[in-house]
Amino acid sequence: PILNTTNDGGRVATVGVRTDAFASNLVLALPLVGNKEDVSNQINSGSTTKSVAANDSIGPSDVQSNFYEGSFYFDGNTTETSAKYLEVASGLNFSQDFTVEMWFYKTTTQDYGVLFDCWNDQTSGDGWYSWIAGGAIDIIKDSSTYYYDSSDSVILDDTWNHVAYVRDNNTFKVFLNGVFQYSFNITDSWTSTKCWIGSGQGNGSMAGFYGYIQDVRIYQTAKYTENFIPASTNPDILPYTP
Repeated sequence: PILNTTNDGGRVATVGVRTDAFASNLVLALPLVGNKEDVSNQINSGSTTKSVAANDSIGPSDVQSNFYEGSFYFDGNTTETSAKYLEVASGLNFSQDFTVEMWFYKTTTQDYGVLFDCWNDQTSGDGWYSWIAGGAIDIIKDSSTYYYDSSDSVILDDTWNHVAYVRDNNTFKVFLNGVFQYSFNITDSWTSTKCWIGSGQGNGSMAGFYGYIQDVRIYQTAKYTENFIPASTNPDILPYTP
């Protein structure tokens, strides 16, 4: 988790933030517990606090939690003016190596529930977004080019899932719950005036995500390049067993 927690499986937030091995590359850190504030500058002294706006009074919930005993709830509304989403005034550079990761908990079967959306100019197709299609994670870049996993459903129902989007040189990789899903080549020079979490910006045909999100982070490096084990509140690690 982003925040310091107790030893109770990381479920209870305490004062301060955790040490991050990739701290020098961290540019956005949203625990999404209690408030929507970016704490990246507390972890990386070179990061500036990003402004985060909440649409339709979106706020914290204590109904579902992976860490911290709370998260943010998104209602899946498809109307842009009333959908619950977070808007990050980013100015982030996606033309170099990056990692976008988050935890999400979907509460209903849905297609086209947008998790993350980042554009500089959507009308000219400069950017990318990701949505849930059945049990898979899809990527749509430049508003028209689709990449998706055609295998069996892999998103777990009624539990927390971890997704990571990684640009590693000119390869875009998607990881779900630490397992590589697919990749494609990119040479795009993406910048971003703002990013949306939980809905698609400026496009009424995009459905909002229906469920809970927490621990959203963006790094300006390829944090994951192969399969990994995501954090767990109930790890299968026993001390000093035979």
